[in-house]
Amino acid sequence: MPIEDIVSGKLPRGSQVELEGTVTELLPIFLMGGSSYERFSLDDGTAKITVIMPSTDIYLLPGDRVRVVGRVRPCPYAPAVNCVETEGEYVEIKNWKWIEPSKRRSENRKGPFNMSVLLHMTRLDEEVIRGIVETDLDPVRIRERFESCINSGESYDHLLDMLSAMTMYSIFLRDLDAASSVRMTLKLLEALPVGRILNLLSDMVETLVSREGLAPYLSGGGKGIVERYPVADESSLEEVIELKGLADRLINDINEGKKEFIVLEFSKGEELEKIRKVVEIAAGITGSRLLLLYASSVAEETLNVLSEIKETSKNLRGDERVILYLEAPELLFPNEKMLGLLRLPTEALEGASILKSEFSRVFRELSNKILIVAATVSSSMIDGNSIGRTVVIPVETGVEIASDMEYSI
Repeated sequence: MPIEDIVSGKLPRGSQVELEGTVTELLPIFLMGGSSYERFSLDDGTAKITVIMPSTDIYLLPGDRVRVVGRVRPCPYAPAVNCVETEGEYVEIKNWKWIEPSKRRSENRKGPFNMSVLLHMTRLDEEVIRGIVETDLDPVRIRERFESCINSGESYDHLLDMLSAMTMYSIFLRDLDAASSVRMTLKLLEALPVGRILNLLSDMVETLVSREGLAPYLSGGGKGIVERYPVADESSLEEVIELKGLADRLINDINEGKKEFIVLEFSKGEELEKIRKVVEIAAGITGSRLLLLYASSVAEETLNVLSEIKETSKNLRGDERVILYLEAPELLFPNEKMLGLLRLPTEALEGASILKSEFSRVFRELSNKILIVAATVSSSMIDGNSIGRTVVIPVETGVEIASDMEYSI
């Protein structure tokens, strides 16, 4: 059965089909009806389709030639699109390209990285799995492979994609050991003429790699929006004397009824802790309600957060003093650069775009009602069109800078 016939809608949904093709992508695992489902893209040369199945022991890799028996159904996350649902017992690996199926479980661990999880988290095609096989994700071997490619004139794009995937794995799984491995790899590559993307990856990892940097950013006191009514007075400013200028700005904004979207860039874990303290003190001195939205909630409870923010915006009183403090705005408003690093599959990109539009609408509405303060590793990963014009202030200098967010003209 040509996949093209299914994609074009020639077969009614519910039809049983037998397909044979090549696995091109392993897609993120998702929950449906309380059960975990795996997904992969299958290409037979006529078209490509997503296959879903309950989590199983079968271990697929890009480049596998497989036979699948299943039924046509609407995709859970894109009902207008057809996909195929099957069970693990009806998926047969006919041929393989990169790692022998019987050895995949024993070779799954690549240093601090779980190869299966890495593949499901990122859009890794055959070129990237090639990089994994070539290097075992070992920092020294990665440098050696880069050197070999550079000296021979061979493309090393697959290695850059692999490094991006390793970085995202470290950040979104909060894996400190993996982040340390990425940092070591990037250090080894510093002397090589690789490209500017290493600078961006290095900026992200240098901030998040240590326990002082990673843990505060990806953890917080509570889930969803945390509501607080802090108490503080002028003497409290002595606790954050080096950020007094920022505190004064926030206090003046509230007292004057000024509505701003302020983005604060930090590079060390202790700077993030000071940002949190400044916002808390400003809310206490001005008698403001403080709404806290930590990175852990943004990453793990995105849909719940969206619902809570909408409800918050709807219930705000016109004369109410409120500060909304947001961490990791790049997760809610990722620009093309950030999405490129995430390397999400097409289906997930569509979902991310819809969510970003929803968050954009509600945050633009909120920014006309209250003061919003956001803390980020780098404003260069935020889509400026989604949140409108903002004020960007690096905590290290305390001086407002021209934003390097991406805006369309």
